[in-house]
Amino acid sequence: SSNLPSSNLPSSNLPSSITMVPTGIDILTALSVHLLFPYIATGFVSRTYPISTKSRRLTFGETTTTDVQSTSRSTFQRFEDEVLERIAFAQSCSDAREREDAIESYPLVFGKDYLERIAISSIDNTSDNKVICAERQSLATKVQERGGYFILELGKDETHTMKDLWKCAKYIFDTKEDIAKDLPFRHQTLVQESVSPVFESHSGYTYIETTIRRSDDRFVPENLSDSIGEQREEMLIKAYHLLSNIGKLVVTALLKSSRDDTIADKDIDSLMRTLPDDGTPCTVFKRNNDIDLSCTMHRICNYAALRHNDTVDVKETLRGHTDWSLVTLVPVSPTAGLDIFQPSLASWVRPEQYFPSSQNESTASSSRNARYIIIMAGKWLELLTRGNVNAATHRVVVGKGEARQSNPFFYRPREYVPLSIQAEFGNESNYGCCDDEKDQSAQEAMGEFLFSITNRVENL
Repeated sequence: SSNLPSSNLPSSNLPSSITMVPTGIDILTALSVHLLFPYIATGFVSRTYPISTKSRRLTFGETTTTDVQSTSRSTFQRFEDEVLERIAFAQSCSDAREREDAIESYPLVFGKDYLERIAISSIDNTSDNKVICAERQSLATKVQERGGYFILELGKDETHTMKDLWKCAKYIFDTKEDIAKDLPFRHQTLVQESVSPVFESHSGYTYIETTIRRSDDRFVPENLSDSIGEQREEMLIKAYHLLSNIGKLVVTALLKSSRDDTIADKDIDSLMRTLPDDGTPCTVFKRNNDIDLSCTMHRICNYAALRHNDTVDVKETLRGHTDWSLVTLVPVSPTAGLDIFQPSLASWVRPEQYFPSSQNESTASSSRNARYIIIMAGKWLELLTRGNVNAATHRVVVGKGEARQSNPFFYRPREYVPLSIQAEFGNESNYGCCDDEKDQSAQEAMGEFLFSITNRVENL
């Protein structure tokens, strides 16, 4: 273990070496950290375990070990095996501090208008669109090289919304002892999750989870306004919708950047109208028992700092894992602790260290944390891009002193997506289960299927 890295970079500016794409004029909104994130009402859980010589027999999303060697692997099992192998390799590699000065570890920072150009409805190969074509071709490649993540810079109006989010998060945990009896606080550790409030633990994090109830467009938990006030609840609702719109923009841009000749822009636009769960009601999915609560979730989290009498200066409090999301959006925290594995360096990097806190200007920190969002690809995006953008392997570390606050947003597909994948690929007797080297890769098979079922749903 090593100390959390400090930075000598000026607090008001990013280092000149960071790859920047100018934001241009402000544009109105155009359109998700953890070991066990339950996929609501589906039993779909992302679990990470060390690679074992025993075979892992999977009941869709639940990984266990058995002494019986499996001779047949379902497509979903093979995909999970590939991801687990990447995570195990990341866990064996060097800590972030050892590569903190490498130029290649500097985060990519894109402006929102850059993604909007890539995500426009359709383009052709005429000279007028050559620049956009070139930008499209490079985006997915750059993100993949960085390990499946980049940083998004917001405009002025969006920054104001995110400032309000940070104020609400601070209030919730400053008053948690008083409001815990009314709000469903949960605690998640390295290996398990409990629904009971746990404030004394020094492993994992405490959080509340918010989402939209689609039947009446209510924000849940229902008693949130009674605990934190109507004005703060409205701030959280506004942040939820902003992050959902950003998630849609990012996924659209990355899909169009990673597409090949078999996937047209109109197919991606069709998928984005039906696949992501933004909390809106949909009669098509209601007939298929689409759950009332949106699968897209926003967590307000607090990671306890190490105690001063702990024998180590820094500790991994949330093990390396990937998320079952399309993308996970993490506003840059004042306390650096989110590590992302960068395969090209065979090392962990800590993007938040390039946005150092200011000891002299309290407003500088607030502006920085509200202006930048870390965007991490999830496993659903990896499937949809057929592995052109892999899910980001990430973890959380904490040090002594200040607790880490974080507000991760999990932009997920509607419930029909995991249920359909389960029915088609979760059983060893189903399509794609053989180990023949000529068979499609798990990513390709499930990616093609996701596009096909989305198009069928939209045509209903």
